[in-house]
Amino acid sequence: MKTRQQPEKICAVCGMSCAGQPRTKDVKGRYFHKECHQQALKEIRDRKSTRASDETPLLTPQTDDPFAVADEGVIDPPPVVQIRQQTCPDCGNTMSAESVVCVNCGFNFQTGERMLVQELKPSRVTGSGALWPALVGIISIVFGSSGVLLCVLDLCTSLAQPAAVRPFGPGFVPVKLVAVGIPALMSLWLLLAGIGILRRKQTSMVSIRRWAVVKIVLVCLFLTCLTGALLLLVGEVSGKPDHYVSEAIGGVGLGIVVTIELVLAAWFLAWPIFVLKWFSRAVVQRQVGTWD
Repeated sequence: MKTRQQPEKICAVCGMSCAGQPRTKDVKGRYFHKECHQQALKEIRDRKSTRASDETPLLTPQTDDPFAVADEGVIDPPPVVQIRQQTCPDCGNTMSAESVVCVNCGFNFQTGERMLVQELKPSRVTGSGALWPALVGIISIVFGSSGVLLCVLDLCTSLAQPAAVRPFGPGFVPVKLVAVGIPALMSLWLLLAGIGILRRKQTSMVSIRRWAVVKIVLVCLFLTCLTGALLLLVGEVSGKPDHYVSEAIGGVGLGIVVTIELVLAAWFLAWPIFVLKWFSRAVVQRQVGTWD
């Protein structure tokens, strides 16, 4: 596209080009070098001072010209550049001529078709309205409160038994308190952690992960002791077929022991392992970082 050519700036005094040099312009549009302009004004003042004259001065003082330019370092103005534009035939949006796709409606100028735009919805796990904190918190509260309630009922039932039928004799109460107290404390720990997750507290994630580690260690110790006791019982029954225990458990064997171990491991370890796996995810940790 052709642009309008700027007029050449020629000094009206010396006849030389003053483009890119300190210059000024009078009301008639004539250009002058700054030095030539000052010299011409000086000569006019000298002639007026020597003889009274009503002649109109050839040059107008710089302050009388609203378009005069006398600043140092004046350069030519940049050429006017016109940006070509085009209009989208689909929605009427105006854009540059180099644009290929309309950002308003998705119309492609090369193919002449409108592009389909798919709206991506935020993930429910990473969004502020994720549902997993409520689910994890409620399940933890249910497990924790149920564990505390069962431990209390077990302790009350055991203490209500007559002393004659209690095992371990006089040491029954301390042993029972330890056997019931540890699960009760673990259940209370899980209950409080579940409440914290439900309220979206950052410390609750650390608390429930520590609970899961301690839970796994205690369950492994318990299963180890239980396995040893069952194996001793199986060996004793198999070695003494007339023993009174054989009438109760009959043909107990290694298969039953393994089955019991698997059922107990699945019951006690499922939730702790899930908790460790879930809270080790980077996306979950980023969301927990936004909690209070």
